[in-house]
Order: sequence, then C-alpha cells, then structure tokens
Amino acid sequence: LTSGGKSIELITYLPTILLVDDTLSNLRLLEDIFENLYNLPTAHDGEEALALLTAYPQLCSAVLLDRMMPDIQGEEVLRRMQQHDFLKHIPVIFQTARGTEKDIHEGFALGADYYVNKPYDEEQLLIIVKAAIQKYAKRNLMYEEIQKMKNSLAIFSLAAAGSLEFRFNTI
Repeated sequence: LTSGGKSIELITYLPTILLVDDTLSNLRLLEDIFENLYNLPTAHDGEEALALLTAYPQLCSAVLLDRMMPDIQGEEVLRRMQQHDFLKHIPVIFQTARGTEKDIHEGFALGADYYVNKPYDEEQLLIIVKAAIQKYAKRNLMYEEIQKMKNSLAIFSLAAAGSLEFRFNTI
C-alpha cells in the first residue's frame, strides 16, 4: 500500500494500528512497544492520518492518536472519522500529555474510546490496545452476522411473496 508517497508493508495475519504523533521520538517509542504484535503504519500529523484513513478505510483495527498536534489536532481527526460511514467504528485511543480529569472527560465526550497519558505505562498501553482491537473484531463479526441474517430474511420474504420458487429434493 502507499499513502502520501510512502510505502506501507503489511503482514496479513497481524491487526493494524495507525500510530499518529507529530513527535518522531514518540512514534519510535510506540513502534518499539508494539513491534511484532501489529502492523504499524505511522502518520506525523492529522492531515497525513486522515489521508491514510480515507484512502484505506478498512485497513486499521485501531488508531492511537496524539491529541495535540500542529495544524489538524487529534480532536479534529476524531471528529472527521466520526462523520465517515466506516471510520466511525474504528476505536480511537487518545494518547496525550493533557491528563487532567477535565481533559480526560473532554476526550471521552469527543468520542475517544480510550485515553492514555504520556509518559506511557507500557503494560497498560498494551492491554488497552489489545482490548480495543478485540472489541473492534467482535463488532465486525456481529456486523457480518447481521448482514447474513438480513440476506436470509430478504430471500424468505421474496419466497413468502411468491417471487421465488423453492424446490426441495429428497434423497
């Protein structure tokens, strides 16, 4: 895959977390924490994150999003994700130095699924990301099951209306 001129290599059996932070050292730290556990495309600002997310809306299982960035802040990235039919379901984990109780409440009110303060507690971060990805996977499985049920109901409705003919063969 490519986004913004850079190539992204993915290992197909690993979930993908988009890491978004304007500070290169924070991105490197996050890459070290999640190395070999997830695919880790990175974005250095909100604009780059939105470009990647909208180009590949089904790519990410979670977004680890810096709340404070120049130009497009994390809050704006989250707001735009919530307006997108597919992106609104991806779990967003705010990671930020803004850790007062008021900041945390604001983050959740904006729609963040999780909130992590810098500096990171590595074990806590690993647990939160795993929980976010599991929640997203369960949501996707439920969605697929609902679609199957809707398709089955549509077929039965057509049959009940006489629009379809069923033939049963016995052995």
